[in-house]
Amino acid sequence: MKITLLLLTLLVSGVAFAAGGSGPSSLIPPAINVLLLLSLLVYFLRKPAKNFFQSKSETVSEMLERASSKAKEAQAMMDAQMQKAKNAEGEIQKLEKENEQLIAQFMEDYKKDVEQRIVKMKEDAGQKIEAEKKEMLNELNSNLLDLVISKTKQEIRSSNDLTQNAAKNMVKGL
Repeated sequence: MKITLLLLTLLVSGVAFAAGGSGPSSLIPPAINVLLLLSLLVYFLRKPAKNFFQSKSETVSEMLERASSKAKEAQAMMDAQMQKAKNAEGEIQKLEKENEQLIAQFMEDYKKDVEQRIVKMKEDAGQKIEAEKKEMLNELNSNLLDLVISKTKQEIRSSNDLTQNAAKNMVKGL
């Protein structure tokens, strides 16, 4: 390749010096010079240009891959949000049913608790009434007994026969 370029350069320079006039043939040396320049540029810049364009294409490819993955992620997130939005009505209804069940259970438990308290209060009130009744009966019996004893004492004191009989009975008991 180098030899070919060298020969072309030598041949072209001879033709360039031989030309003396103007005309279409006067354009050949500049064309050859341009061709030589372009061929040298292509020869020396081919690898750097190739590397440059390959790196650019790799960069663009990576950017496209990242954009594609981001687009897929965004689509997945959007689908998930859409699914949540669709399921929101069902979730709301489910929560409402759960709340209604909790309220019904609370009401039932509260009624049972109130009924148990009422029963206990009735039992306590009945026991209290019985205790007060028993206390009043005991007090009444005590008062009645005291009254009978005091009347008996009075009668024994008022009658001499009874006093003597009572004294005899006491002496016998000793």
